[in-house]
Amino acid sequence: MATKTFSHRCPKCSKEWFSSVEYPVKCPGCQHKLTKHGFERVKESDAHIVVDPKICGGKPTIRGTRIMVGNILGMFAGGDSINAVLKAYPELSREDIFAALEYARKVVDEEIVIA
Repeated sequence: MATKTFSHRCPKCSKEWFSSVEYPVKCPGCQHKLTKHGFERVKESDAHIVVDPKICGGKPTIRGTRIMVGNILGMFAGGDSINAVLKAYPELSREDIFAALEYARKVVDEEIVIA
C-alpha cells in the first residue's frame, strides 16, 4: 500500500515541503511550532497574504501589493474603520483586510506571549 504524501507551507517562513504526516509539529526550515488550526488558516489566507524576503524585507504583505499587514493593523489600532482603510488603500478589498486581521490573529495564537 502506497504512503500518502502531504504538502505543507510554514506560515512564518513560507518554506514548502512534503511529508507523510498530515499536521507536522515543526517547520523543518525555521523550527516554528505548527498546529492543525494554523495549517487550516494558512490555506484560507494564501490567496491574500504573502511573506517573501524580496518584498518589504519579508514582512507579511497583501498579495500583489507592497501594503504590509502591519500598516493595516496600525490603522485599526489608531481607531480607523474598515472604510477608512479602504479609502487609504483603494487597491485593497474587504477580503484583503479580513485576511490581514486573520493572519495577525493566527500569529498571536501561535506565538509565546511575554507579559
